[in-house]
Amino acid sequence: MPPPIQITSLKVFNTEKYNFSQLNNNSKVTLSYEDKMFSITFATLDFYNSSANKYRYKLEGFDKDWIDAGYNRTAVYTNLMPGEYVFKVKGCNSDGVWNEKGVELFIEIMPPFYLTFWFVLLVVVLFLGSGFIFHKIRMGNIRKQNEIFERIVEIRTAELKKINQELIEQINEKIKYQESLEKSERKLKELNASKDKFFSIISHDLKNPFHAINGLTTILTSEIGSLTQEEIKKYAQAIGESSKRLFELLQNLLYWASIQTGKIEPNYELLDSSKIFSQVFSCISLFAQERKVNVKYDKTPICFVGDKMMTILCLQNLVVNAIKFSYAGEDVWMKVEEKDDKVLIKVVDKGYGIKPEIISELFKIDSKNKIAVDDKNKGSGLGLILTKEFMKLQNGEILVESEFGKGSTFTLIYPKKKI
Repeated sequence: MPPPIQITSLKVFNTEKYNFSQLNNNSKVTLSYEDKMFSITFATLDFYNSSANKYRYKLEGFDKDWIDAGYNRTAVYTNLMPGEYVFKVKGCNSDGVWNEKGVELFIEIMPPFYLTFWFVLLVVVLFLGSGFIFHKIRMGNIRKQNEIFERIVEIRTAELKKINQELIEQINEKIKYQESLEKSERKLKELNASKDKFFSIISHDLKNPFHAINGLTTILTSEIGSLTQEEIKKYAQAIGESSKRLFELLQNLLYWASIQTGKIEPNYELLDSSKIFSQVFSCISLFAQERKVNVKYDKTPICFVGDKMMTILCLQNLVVNAIKFSYAGEDVWMKVEEKDDKVLIKVVDKGYGIKPEIISELFKIDSKNKIAVDDKNKGSGLGLILTKEFMKLQNGEILVESEFGKGSTFTLIYPKKKI
């Protein structure tokens, strides 16, 4: 059977510190960090042939592997770091039977005072305390210096503020005066443009229909006896066409005047695109038939917020223009679509189109670049200006896309119905 094994003594610098009885009564021993060299003696309690007994030992925390001591019964260690270790030893008798369980001894090597937790903590506290006190003193000095600088800065700042305030007041007065001049200049330019536009319409666009009506009625009254029914019908249709143009122009002038004087405000309501398209179609269907242009519209209802009267007038102006500038047999479409939180109403034609240099001038009241294909298909441009003003009043937009010779698309953008 395996022989019993015991640790017999622990010596420090060859002086016994723990004897056999002490080691048997304690499984743990304590050494000082000053015990730089110590030895442990052990023995197998098999005395038949004790000189043939062999040993293996290991100090956990220091030795990586078991040390084969042979017949040597002493283990020596030097300069171990403070900490906890476990000394283990195994032995075998002369028959080669090993006691694999062996015995253990727990060894604690105490650190010097300056490596203990409390000493380190005390040093840290003292260091932090000293740093804090130094910081407080330094911050106190800095605050005093800052107070002195602040007083100096306050005095200088007050002086500069006074000077700056005087300069700012002078500059503001000049800016206000300049803005007043610019505002007056812009207002004067707008009034002059409106006046020029108004007189241009009176002198040219109103004069032409009146001249046409006057000339045609003079022919009818003076030569009615010699005219054929076909000629009378032709003159009557011409008078009707001139009257329509005159009425349309006067209506737009009245609306334009109302906008300029601020007497017209939008009456918002929820509108149905299909119903608006139907009403516009009813108003322009005869004109479209005369021009042999097919007017079509989307019948799917989409709701949006706007002023009904303004919307119908805007759309009617755009559709009438599209008919005027379309070829006979072509289609003019009123379309509607939703995009994000907006509703887009489009008037699409495949007519003459608009030159790029004219597109940017379409909605300017002082512009002289108006669309004109012939004397029959030209106008004051007031309808488009009026349309833009109505869309502005409704917080909407009007956009135009056109390719000369291929047609145009005018888009009215409205806010979508709120759910």
